[in-house]
Amino acid sequence: MALKELAYPSDFPKGVPPSNSVAANGVAYRVVVNNPPSQTDFCGYYREPFVRKIPANPKPNFFGTSMYRQYEAIRIARDLYKNLRGKEIAKGQLNSEFGMISKERDDSHFDAWVKENCGIEQFFSVIGS
Repeated sequence: MALKELAYPSDFPKGVPPSNSVAANGVAYRVVVNNPPSQTDFCGYYREPFVRKIPANPKPNFFGTSMYRQYEAIRIARDLYKNLRGKEIAKGQLNSEFGMISKERDDSHFDAWVKENCGIEQFFSVIGS
């Protein structure tokens, strides 16, 4: 039996993930709703329930899943943004099978372009609220 090759969502436009992204790797933190985390906790920004429509000519990060490298940075972001308040923080280990990531910002934030049905949620555990 052949293994199914993982693919990016079919609604990712051309250029997503961008050519300057790198293979997913390292420790990451993500704000999640479910404990344990589920596949829906790793959807791209454009699939979040509070996003009403896709703008004309969106940038690649619009399709990315927001993550951080530092716990303190994600805790601050979670408390700052209304749509993240009251949610849990999960920690996990990324690997190249999950997809690609952007360069980190100074606050340790980066975007991950996650392949469908890659099982990323199995590599994350809630560590606190």
